[in-house]
Amino acid sequence: MNWNNFLKVTIITFWVLLMVLGGLIGYINYIHYERIGKYPINTAKYPHDVGYINPKTAAFSEGFARCDTTLKPQGYYHSERNIFKDGKYQFRKTISKKYENNGYTDSGFLNLRFLVNCNGDVGNVEINELNSDYQQTDLNNELVDQLVNLSIAKENWTPKEIGGKTYDSYMYLIFKIENGEVLEILP
Repeated sequence: MNWNNFLKVTIITFWVLLMVLGGLIGYINYIHYERIGKYPINTAKYPHDVGYINPKTAAFSEGFARCDTTLKPQGYYHSERNIFKDGKYQFRKTISKKYENNGYTDSGFLNLRFLVNCNGDVGNVEINELNSDYQQTDLNNELVDQLVNLSIAKENWTPKEIGGKTYDSYMYLIFKIENGEVLEILP
């Protein structure tokens, strides 16, 4: 028997087993973290998940109904990019074509968070106005109203469909504004 070959096979086998064991431990930790979480949740202090929009304090909630209140909206923790009707490029094009800077001089960010139900209706709109330093501010009301109304128009949105069934979706938009002009629409 060649001890050199035996030693090589033993070392390779050891390293393969070590890598498999390390991968298994990493996978178990990942599953544990995903299912249980890293920290306990104080449900008394935080009764809702991230992304929750309170319909009692949100704008455009009257007459808006979610299609399924037992499920979280699709994209609950992030924006659903594929619900733009005709794509995000077309949405940006529509906003830039219809938006009019009527002498506004405001700069900052207009953040809209809202839900699109399975019928394509928009509601539960939360509006946040920020200055360029990301602090709460009041932007010109006409500017805000114009961008909100252009954004929540039903013709901009397509309900999220999975397997032939439509679902409610979470969406957010951030308008970067400088001297009344919309420079960017995020995401």
